[in-house]
Amino acid sequence: MQTDSVQNVSVVEQLQNGFAAHIRARAEHLAEDYLVKNPQEVGGFIGENFFLLDILEEIPRQISKYFGSDQRLVLKVSYQPDYPDSAELWVDILTELSANEALPLLDKFDEEWWLENLDKTDCKLNINLKFV
Repeated sequence: MQTDSVQNVSVVEQLQNGFAAHIRARAEHLAEDYLVKNPQEVGGFIGENFFLLDILEEIPRQISKYFGSDQRLVLKVSYQPDYPDSAELWVDILTELSANEALPLLDKFDEEWWLENLDKTDCKLNINLKFV
């Protein structure tokens, strides 16, 4: 009996290690599409909310469709000062477009894609324009 128990623990450990490696590989892939501010904090947030990985992988492709492929994206965790448990993940679109050019694109992005996918974020992810 003890052999079965030891073997089951080994299988569980292998599954956990495989799962962790898969999540880690997907998170590392995000570094190709995003400038990550405070990677440890972002990594911890994604680790607690790994369901966000799918949408985080899709956002760069969608942003590119609306804003062009030369837009840089920043991924960061932000808190409301009076509420330390209010952590949210933010994607900032760094754009050199003027406000007159970028705001209509953001509206179109919101209407055609983001609002349809917002429920996938459980209110833990936001997208914002940053003019540079």
